[in-house]
Amino acid sequence: AAEKLGISRVLHVRELLNWDRSLLSAMGEQCPVTAVLQSADRLLANSHYTAKALCPFVEDGAKDLAEKVRVVTNRVSLESSYQPKQFAVGEVVRVGMISSNLPKKGLADFVTIASKAMERKLPIHFYLIGPQNEHTDTLQASFSENLTLLDYCDTPDMALVHLDVVLNLSEFQESFGRTMAEAMLAAKPVIAYRWGALPELVEHGVNGFLVHIGDTDGVVKWLSYLSRRPEQMFTLGQQGQQVACTRFSPRRFQADLASAYQELI
Repeated sequence: AAEKLGISRVLHVRELLNWDRSLLSAMGEQCPVTAVLQSADRLLANSHYTAKALCPFVEDGAKDLAEKVRVVTNRVSLESSYQPKQFAVGEVVRVGMISSNLPKKGLADFVTIASKAMERKLPIHFYLIGPQNEHTDTLQASFSENLTLLDYCDTPDMALVHLDVVLNLSEFQESFGRTMAEAMLAAKPVIAYRWGALPELVEHGVNGFLVHIGDTDGVVKWLSYLSRRPEQMFTLGQQGQQVACTRFSPRRFQADLASAYQELI
């Protein structure tokens, strides 16, 4: 209908369909992904990684990608204001993952990391925050004593209040990484897999740390480092918050979105 009336068609793309098998399966094999993407006059990607991933779906590939795709990074906001936290050597650090608690979110890796941290007697307690389901029920038998399952929280603030460091261990490629952005805004250091769009958010050694996908020993190494160098917790949190306040602000989102639409008017 829009095409017949000469109205510009804009599609917001927030998933990496060619990398998320479970999502593709849920949508069904007959879903005309390519046709839908090609029918739009403008594709708005939520990260540069998402924009690059759209290349195979654009009719003339990379040649027309710059013309058709614009990056409009997600906005992120929290109800509360946060300050970087000061830690003392030996103080228990609360490390958590906030997710839908599906296997693709890295549940098994999280349980493994907690177990390895306990073996090394690190002053860390782990919190898995999200809905209790058949997947968490299966894993609970292997939970170490330093791991607690917290139920789904209605708002990001309700989850972040329990944590000092936030992990993202997704096995699929995230198109953005909202929990990472929210943690940064809350001045929490972050650790994630160097996978998907997460390296756009997490600058290694500046606001957190990156390790290769599946490298649970690498995650434990950086958690051990933070427990020995608690002053780094403050620095990483402070720098992450500065980045988040600029990159994910409503003002930035509004300006980028207005620019993308203005081009079509």
